Order: sequence, then C-alpha cells, then structure tokens
Amino acid sequence: MTFDTAPPRWKAAVSAWLGLFPLLALAEFLLVPRLGAVPPVLRLALLSAALVAAMTYVVSPVTGRLLHPWLTRSPETESS
Repeated sequence: MTFDTAPPRWKAAVSAWLGLFPLLALAEFLLVPRLGAVPPVLRLALLSAALVAAMTYVVSPVTGRLLHPWLTRSPETESS
C-alpha cells in the first residue's frame, strides 16, 4: 500500500499504538511467563526481535489496510 501523502504524525502514532498494544498484551500473557528463567537482557532481546518482526510483517499491514480510509482522509473532510 502506498500513500499519496503521508498521514499526520498523530494518526500514524495512533495506528502504531492500536497495533502494538494488543501485541504487547499477548506477549505479556503468552511469552513472558515462559521466558522467566532466561536472563533479562536475552529475554528483552528475544521479545523485542519477535515483536518487531510481528509488527513489521503482520500487524502493521493489517492495521494499515483497516485504517487506510481514516489515515488518508483530508483535514477538510474530517471537520464536516
């Protein structure tokens, strides 16, 4: 997906948060308990690598498609 113009930064931030929050919650409940014995720095490296990959290849494309109309709406049409 390409944008003719980039969305405002606040919309990009909201879009990222809407994808990241559920992903972090899922990781907290599913992955963190299973990595309890792993040293903290290694655990952080594993979690961050997994979350960045999931955001890049799964979550961001989905949120981008779902929010595309809102992200690309012009300010003139939003105020009406």
